[in-house]
Amino acid sequence: MVSICSNSSNRELIFRDRYGEYIQVVLAGEVSASTTIWLYTEADSLSDFFETLSSYNKPWKDTRTWTSIENDLSISVSSSSLGAVLFEITLRSLQGEEEWQINIGINSEFGQLNRIAKDVKDFLQ
Repeated sequence: MVSICSNSSNRELIFRDRYGEYIQVVLAGEVSASTTIWLYTEADSLSDFFETLSSYNKPWKDTRTWTSIENDLSISVSSSSLGAVLFEITLRSLQGEEEWQINIGINSEFGQLNRIAKDVKDFLQ
């Protein structure tokens, strides 16, 4: 399991329960949602995305984004010059006529990126 917790609220992004090429993604906090996403060949790119973020030795200027192959999970990450990191997450369920989408922001800090990258890599191996 991987957990990315906000340092300013009870919001949390959780990668839970891997089933082959599928993982359960949970958003928790004031509003909760979960769905299973298909990673197909994207497991390495998701791990690489977090590894790239953790490789920066100082905050970066633009927004970095990873999107799943079926566009049901999108993670955009930006940082401030003071080391605050904002994860903007979009989670969608695209099944049938009752589709839904939730967008949340999760505040974190630059110093958490190494732990997050390691947790994601361990989870996806």
